[in-house]
Amino acid sequence: MTGTMIITDETPQIRKILQNAIDEIRQLTPQVKVEYIDYDQGYISEADADILRQIAQKDNRGEIEYISAEEFQAKMHQRGFAW
Repeated sequence: MTGTMIITDETPQIRKILQNAIDEIRQLTPQVKVEYIDYDQGYISEADADILRQIAQKDNRGEIEYISAEEFQAKMHQRGFAW
């Protein structure tokens, strides 16, 4: 499978052109997945935004420990994960 991303303004003419292209591709193969993304809206869900706010609050309070990639790999190796 392959993927193509087109980001453009949404006008009636562009919408028609894209729909015609999708219809023609569907005639060639039924394996077509179309995703519509409104880039003028938020990129993440409100639930995910809440989680990020909680993480930021913990970071502001100093409750998050940061370690280097090397330390992380060593800890994972100690726990039996191959790295």
